Amino acid sequence: MNRTLAVARMQLVNKQTFVWVPLIITAVAFVISWLIAAIITTRSGPPPRWARRSTAPARRPCGTFSRSASSR
Repeated sequence: MNRTLAVARMQLVNKQTFVWVPLIITAVAFVISWLIAAIITTRSGPPPRWARRSTAPARRPCGTFSRSASSR
């Protein structure tokens, strides 16, 4: 346990390498992703109505069937 704590203490001597650089990289990546998403949504507008619908037919309650035009 003493060796583990000694290694952790030695690595935290230079906090910029182990704490701040990864934090800055993560923050910059998040900002870039957010900007790309904002540009895409403002340029393309809302998604078309058909994009939100499923391709499966609507479910009907039990006992109800749709009739085709030929069976009437």
